[in-house]
Amino acid sequence: MHRPSPTLALIAGGTLTALIVLWQPGFRVVDGDTVDHGYWRWRLAGYDAPETRGSKCAEERALGKRAATRLRSLVAAGGITLRYVSSRDPYRRRLGILEARGKDVATTLIAEGLARPNHGEKRGGWCPPAQNIQARE
Repeated sequence: MHRPSPTLALIAGGTLTALIVLWQPGFRVVDGDTVDHGYWRWRLAGYDAPETRGSKCAEERALGKRAATRLRSLVAAGGITLRYVSSRDPYRRRLGILEARGKDVATTLIAEGLARPNHGEKRGGWCPPAQNIQARE
């Protein structure tokens, strides 16, 4: 099956200031803060959403599914722009900022209680304190 390659647009004013990947078919939401586009997996910068896979409690998994569903609805509504931030995170994903109709999806998900701000610091848990145990225990 043919996978579309990303459409790249350079915005320059004498020097390169931003690289933008415009929406096209093949865009897939992995979870509330990760998407696949083109040949790459992208970690969305500026926020952390609960895990859907590898979650540590039922509450985290449920909130993670809600965050992923909301992100899918934002993508499905159109007007999507994915802006390149850097080449890799610790999991070898590209880092980017996803905008839906000109608004950063991080702002939307945080405002709706489906994510919290994160700029690279250690992430906290999403489970109630009494339930914050490893799934494999």
